[in-house]
Amino acid sequence: MESDGLKSLRDEFLNKEKEQLKIEEEKLKEVHRLFLLNEKPIYLNFHGIFFTEEEKNYLNKWNHWMMGLVKEELPPLNFKQRRFVEIYKTKISVINEPPKEFEKWYVELINEQKSFVRYYFVDKFKDGIKSYLNRDKSDSIYYMSKVVLTFGNEKYLNTRFEGTHYEKVVKKKNV
Repeated sequence: MESDGLKSLRDEFLNKEKEQLKIEEEKLKEVHRLFLLNEKPIYLNFHGIFFTEEEKNYLNKWNHWMMGLVKEELPPLNFKQRRFVEIYKTKISVINEPPKEFEKWYVELINEQKSFVRYYFVDKFKDGIKSYLNRDKSDSIYYMSKVVLTFGNEKYLNTRFEGTHYEKVVKKKNV
């Protein structure tokens, strides 16, 4: 059985540790906030590759921040960010061509990260990116119908695939 004195010392230590972690977290958030404040609005060149309006808006706003994160100009704040930085270092930055849609590491990314990866390779290869789309066809992360199904909004989906075999897939997504 623990004495009251020992218990209060342990609780006091744990509380101080929690406070210290909160202070560190606030400092990291402030670094991110200042980084974003110094950012100038940009308009990215998509080199004719299809991106949804939501993706374009997201990338125009957050691409600079995500590059800062993966280039380690900014420290990651949570597990998802740390995992993405790890994937960037071990996969994205070392491969010489865009990933296929079914690659394990690509599948585990959230949609915003997938948009970043798609744009990363567009920016890396510029107009040469179209050769990967032509070569890989439906396995490509740039294949238009899969992009719309993955990143599109309901309004765009409902009219875009009406009367095609994708209509059932779209209906399932919207349910």
